[in-house]
Amino acid sequence: MGKHQNPTPSETVQRCKFNSRFRKQGESVSSYVAELRALAQYCNYGTTLNDMLRDRLVCGINNDRIQRNLLSKSSLTFETALEIAIGLETASKNADDLKQTFQQATPTHHSEQSVQFIPKGKGKLGKSNRKSGQKTACYRCGGMNHAPQDCWFKDKACNECGKIGHKAKYADQRK
Repeated sequence: MGKHQNPTPSETVQRCKFNSRFRKQGESVSSYVAELRALAQYCNYGTTLNDMLRDRLVCGINNDRIQRNLLSKSSLTFETALEIAIGLETASKNADDLKQTFQQATPTHHSEQSVQFIPKGKGKLGKSNRKSGQKTACYRCGGMNHAPQDCWFKDKACNECGKIGHKAKYADQRK
């Protein structure tokens, strides 16, 4: 009676599902392998199960860096492939986390005072505009009475970022 209500799934259908399974966007390697193991349950791979899992992991990983690394190994077992894939995934995630942490910790220079810049060919910074007689601000310190190459801050370190050549509140305009 049990076989009639819950028939054994077709081996061919189960193998088709197994062999067409690729890792989904955002899916971890561990989750992907767990899903492969579940799909392989009725495939009757027997002693070749680990080879089939290895091949499906390599083919379906959907990550060029991990796949190239796995393909570069001459005698790759499923256990080794899984270890390498999880290690590379973890390293990539850790690097992304560190990068994000670094970006959040990097001080940004925001100036409440805006400095007007004159486009190239329309006058020089720190020198008077010949047509209007107005002076423009030095991009290093915001001063009006000198050119940037004569600025006192050109050899000084910024108090916020440590870079040479500008005053802290004028750092944004040096980019």
